[in-house]
Amino acid sequence: MEPLLWAPSFSPSNSSTSFYVGIWYNSVPERTVVWVANRDNSITSPYSVTLAVTNRSDLVLSDPGGRIYWSTKNSITTVGIGASAVLLNEGNLVLRSSDGTVLWQSFDHPTDTILPGMPFRVVNYRTRFAERLVSWKGPQDPSSGNFSFSGGVSSGIQLFIWNGSSPSWRSTAWDGEMVGSYKPSAYASSVIITTIVANGDEISLTYSVVSGDGPPAPGTHARMSYTGRFEFRIWNSSASAWTILEANPRPGCEHYAACGPFGYCDATEAVPTCKCPDGFEPANGTRPSGGCARKTPLRCGGEEGGHFAILQGMKTPATAVFLRNRSLLWGRRSLRGLQRTSRGQENCSQQQEQPTRNPAPRYIRASRDPFKTSSIEYKQTTYKM
Repeated sequence: MEPLLWAPSFSPSNSSTSFYVGIWYNSVPERTVVWVANRDNSITSPYSVTLAVTNRSDLVLSDPGGRIYWSTKNSITTVGIGASAVLLNEGNLVLRSSDGTVLWQSFDHPTDTILPGMPFRVVNYRTRFAERLVSWKGPQDPSSGNFSFSGGVSSGIQLFIWNGSSPSWRSTAWDGEMVGSYKPSAYASSVIITTIVANGDEISLTYSVVSGDGPPAPGTHARMSYTGRFEFRIWNSSASAWTILEANPRPGCEHYAACGPFGYCDATEAVPTCKCPDGFEPANGTRPSGGCARKTPLRCGGEEGGHFAILQGMKTPATAVFLRNRSLLWGRRSLRGLQRTSRGQENCSQQQEQPTRNPAPRYIRASRDPFKTSSIEYKQTTYKM
């Protein structure tokens, strides 16, 4: 893949009056912008602006009249000389001081796209900060759109797609695995590796593409699309087009809390259908699409408080507190679920009522059946919550 090109300006094809400064692929015939500086403050005449490093070591996009369209903000408080901006081959625009110190970089300020090697800060628990990708407003309009992709500072380590302030999809909560891999079928010689990095109070995610003996995978990126989907794309040289390897939410049961509190979406039906788990019934008395309620309230204290029924293919709810100590299990009145991770660990989860999908088994706390003499694991087909 050839180095990315730092473009002094670009103009969406449907506009001759709005110009932007951005980064796009140099070797992909279809202009694909991966970062925009002044996305919400377009330039009306590209010939009247300059992009320059100031004596305060900031990079500023401005016109002769002093109007600033965009600028970096660093912590330098004294006048200095020798700062410079450079676009690295991986697509990171870096502002450096004369001694090589990184003052600012575009990888820390994404717009709608994650590139290989770029750390995406899922959450910082100390500062309560979560990185956010914000979609374009339309296919040719890079200004901030309605959809965004981010972690959640109060919901464990997981990722969300937001429509405005409302979640429309979320990933599985992190189960402790640090590295994952994905092998795209269209490029069998390459493996996409995702890595979770824990650095103090901050959790970040990066991905890379590793090539085997065959030709390497061309340009790849993940982006928050203006359509509301988070897409992982790879350039298909044969078709001269971007191929979508993965996109969320998928049609059917993937939308956030599609079946309401304690309801689940059965994707094995011809038409995805909302249902209630064993021990629950429709909250409104007839249809489970509005959520489910327990048939019998839980009793508190000891193992007489119920049992855990297996729910295959479920995600833990979005608001979960994970407890490593299983002995805490039965004494917690608010404890509603249990997760067994791929490492064989059992994590108790104090959950609110928004179940969704994941292929790993989950357990939901259910009332003890008075007609059964022991706890029964209610085995079910793979469903989506």
